[in-house]
Amino acid sequence: MNVRESDDAPWILTRPRHTFPGSHPLKGFPCSALQQCVGTVAVARAAPDGYTLVACTVGTCAIVPSLVKNTGYDLAKDFVPVILFGGVANIFVVTPTFPPKSIRELVALARARPGEIVFGSGGVGNSPHMTVELLKYRTKIDMVHVPYKGSGPALIDTAGGQVQMMVENEPAIVAHIKSGRLRGLAGTGPRRSAALADIPTMLEQGYEDFVVEAWFGLMAPARTPRAAVDRLNAAFNTALQNPRIRKRLEEVSVNIAGGPPEIFGAHMKTEGEKWANVIKANNITVE
Repeated sequence: MNVRESDDAPWILTRPRHTFPGSHPLKGFPCSALQQCVGTVAVARAAPDGYTLVACTVGTCAIVPSLVKNTGYDLAKDFVPVILFGGVANIFVVTPTFPPKSIRELVALARARPGEIVFGSGGVGNSPHMTVELLKYRTKIDMVHVPYKGSGPALIDTAGGQVQMMVENEPAIVAHIKSGRLRGLAGTGPRRSAALADIPTMLEQGYEDFVVEAWFGLMAPARTPRAAVDRLNAAFNTALQNPRIRKRLEEVSVNIAGGPPEIFGAHMKTEGEKWANVIKANNITVE
């Protein structure tokens, strides 16, 4: 998984002592958004024993399947959903001296100066990059993308004015906004962030259905018995109600979800279709 987008949030819930006392230990596999995810591929081929799970993120389960030709897995055939834990909103930020004070002002400026506004990102295909691409798709504006090798350099150059704007996951951007190094224009969550309460959402600014989160959940191999999936789902839903766990998730800005596997399955389908449309319309490719 893309660690920056998911933070440690899945592990807050999947540590055995939190959810399954005395259960099997969990094993993690590194994965970047644009590489074949070793862990996801391994679980796709694993025995459906009810103990083998894989993190499913907006990257691995909604963006990458339309962006990468050979992921090594087929979401519909290789997995069953277990639970959607929740998601972290993204924040549009600009260089403090950049004139727009709202998304509508940004769009108006981009229309007046097509191809002149430059936005940075931590790399092609992550949810912050795709958030800007969604804005471009919805408003038909033209801005230039500069992908960096990680969000750190992109943040530095946005604060310094080398690029005018970027989008970043909320936990990574709060300190930069509060220090005045960057100015927030909008959040992409379903409601305002408690940590950035003065920054309106895209919904509040008139962009209907513009909710983008770096969401995450768990899947199991296809043919995992339904009884095992239900047992896992019930245990994780119980964990999501644990005050200590909820507090820890809220500390890393997670909008907590939960619910039955079917909710997660429908969410993956909707998100996959959304990002497939954006990728195709904006002709987004990776080298």
